[in-house]
Amino acid sequence: ALNRYLERQKQAEALPDQERRKELSYDVALARLAKSVCPGCERPVDLKNETIDFCPHCGIGLFDHCGTCSTRKSAFARFCHACGTGAGVKLARDD
Repeated sequence: ALNRYLERQKQAEALPDQERRKELSYDVALARLAKSVCPGCERPVDLKNETIDFCPHCGIGLFDHCGTCSTRKSAFARFCHACGTGAGVKLARDD
């Protein structure tokens, strides 16, 4: 049973970040983050360390920045906690 689990984890970790996110429900991701474990691989991660934006074990993105105010936020959050902008909004560029 453990070997099957480890093989499934290895296959999941080989998938692209966005594809892996689609497999995770919002509530499951938040519950795992609340326990200081990676939502993708369930290994411990120091989420209080502001230099860690990706899981050091599986590479899934844990933090990104708001497209409006540039605040660092959970990559799993649906909205920015600082300004309320919806996830996925890109920073406007002055070209």
